Amino acid sequence: KESETHVALENKLALLISQGVLSPAEGNDFAYVKDQRWKCDYSLYRFGQSDAKNCLQKAEAFYATIERLTS
Repeated sequence: KESETHVALENKLALLISQGVLSPAEGNDFAYVKDQRWKCDYSLYRFGQSDAKNCLQKAEAFYATIERLTS
């Protein structure tokens, strides 16, 4: 189920932060991008170009961290 997958992902993220593998700032960035996505999907929300650039920068930085940790 999709909701179970999201919960499992967020629990794992919280665990990695508590273990010091990821920083709290990285967790906050993940949550920010997720929240922006949900606002766009489930409400009438004006998502501008600057919002998109901000989310992309946060997502790319998070991806780079995950790549570094898993290579």
